[in-house]
Amino acid sequence: MIVNFLNLRLRWRQKFIYNKGNYMDFITSTFKKIKTTSMRTSGHFGYALSHELNGHVLKIPFENERFSFYVIVPTTADGLAKLEGKLARHSLHLDQVLDSVVARDVVVELPLLSVVGGVELEEPLQKLGIKAAFSDDADFTEATPLKCNIGQAVHTPLIDLGNNTPKNQGLEKIIGDKAEKLVKVKASHPFLFFVRDDLYGVLIIQGRMLEPLNKTKSP
Repeated sequence: MIVNFLNLRLRWRQKFIYNKGNYMDFITSTFKKIKTTSMRTSGHFGYALSHELNGHVLKIPFENERFSFYVIVPTTADGLAKLEGKLARHSLHLDQVLDSVVARDVVVELPLLSVVGGVELEEPLQKLGIKAAFSDDADFTEATPLKCNIGQAVHTPLIDLGNNTPKNQGLEKIIGDKAEKLVKVKASHPFLFFVRDDLYGVLIIQGRMLEPLNKTKSP
């Protein structure tokens, strides 16, 4: 077995605030309402309201300015499938959507983000021509005297975006002082997220949040 493990721990430029008693309601992809710990912040972020996608597009920068975190939150709880359909049909190019954001004062509330995934690589690698390594004819004699081949290849990313999020209860006053001037983006239902290398316009991570891992019982 080959395991390719990506542990992505990028620090936010504008830190989020959370505490274990700060919950938000999240409507899952099966329309079940759950409670989850939320992370909140306000600041000067890239924002656009896409009428074509019926979604809020938000760019949140990391300390390393080369990389940014993007979310596309449908304007309705059941809007993700239609939004993805429009992107899949290429009626809108994703890069154009992400690049459409302009600087705005925004207050953001997201589920506490920690995402673990797994992708089987055997089929993609064989399509690239790496076939013998998976067969009985595999030759790894330069690496080991044992007769062996590759039975499984897996890519497992761990995305931890709450790692430098301080526990604090002081954000309410900050938000309250600016509330009338702020655009509000609350990701309380399924949405898309991306980590992009903005220097080259390359997506490093892309995924959907269908149901937060950090579920909790009602307080």
